[in-house]
Amino acid sequence: MERIKGIDTIRFVCALIVVLGHFGFPKPDLVASASNPILFAINGFIDNAFNGPAAVIVFFIISGFCIHYPFVGCKSVPLYPYYSRRIIRICLPALIAMGVYSLVGLKLTVPHYGVFWSVICELIYYLLYPLLLQVRNKLSWGKLILPSFVVYFMVCFTNLDQIAAAQNNYIDLGALTWIIGLPCWLLGCWLAENYQLFSYTATSQIWILRAGIFFASVFLQVIKFHVHSPFASNIFTLNAFAFPVCWWLGLEIIYFKERIPSPILERAGRWSYSLYIIHQTIPAMITLLGVAWLQGAGLKIVQLVVALAVSYVFFLVVEKPSHKLAKYVSRAVRRSSTAAAPVRAVSNRVS
Repeated sequence: MERIKGIDTIRFVCALIVVLGHFGFPKPDLVASASNPILFAINGFIDNAFNGPAAVIVFFIISGFCIHYPFVGCKSVPLYPYYSRRIIRICLPALIAMGVYSLVGLKLTVPHYGVFWSVICELIYYLLYPLLLQVRNKLSWGKLILPSFVVYFMVCFTNLDQIAAAQNNYIDLGALTWIIGLPCWLLGCWLAENYQLFSYTATSQIWILRAGIFFASVFLQVIKFHVHSPFASNIFTLNAFAFPVCWWLGLEIIYFKERIPSPILERAGRWSYSLYIIHQTIPAMITLLGVAWLQGAGLKIVQLVVALAVSYVFFLVVEKPSHKLAKYVSRAVRRSSTAAAPVRAVSNRVS
């Protein structure tokens, strides 16, 4: 199977956006406390520049792409190998990360569980995928995406008062969030089958597209915080954002078929999941280490550096071994299933 270049780079950039959205960008005190109109505008832009929830939408689409890509053209999924690999790969690092949260005194509240809300959504999508593939084989991803949006809108409009009373967050409907994100994930499945329909884009054009996606995410962040309407909620705006993101990712995939992505960013993308699930423990760790006297930009720089270092260690100690274990168990289950198949066939013939 052809390796898709550039996906890991995009994963890392998105994980970094989530981190900076939580920590804040380390800006000079002159900008942070500015009364000058120009500096005030710069400060406002920086405060809205890192839209973490928008980055999660990119994660959802990439996730759908990566799950379906190996099974494009397949009639079914080998259930036991598939489930063992996917569940171990996503759940084991997440469970250990939750233990780290507990050790540093952070409580994960139901039903969001901090950043783990998106992990829970993805786990649900992984579990549903074999069934979704069966439906797709009878219909198409387009005919699956459309009803998923219908259900999404039904959920939104039957809970519009709750959305209006909340804080314009993507997770404001709690346990129903996986239904909100499902259409975005299905767009990734569609992209896995159709990315070759996209044409090559020149470097100057791809950077214009990247800038467009970035500034669109900034604009949606401004809407979230400054427009008082349920339709300004991320629940509505980010699912609309998923369409241009899907188009942009298709162009990125074709672009990187001809171009070599940054080796540093590609390698960093391999531990972006660790960065995503562990970074919120870093402020508490720094406090426990007794360096809470740091303030302003200095504190944010330390938080970012420590987050990158701790996440990489977590990848080496937890996530990478989890990947190896997931592959080992999946292959063992596959071999066991293959060995058992002739026995069942003989048994059926005898009976």
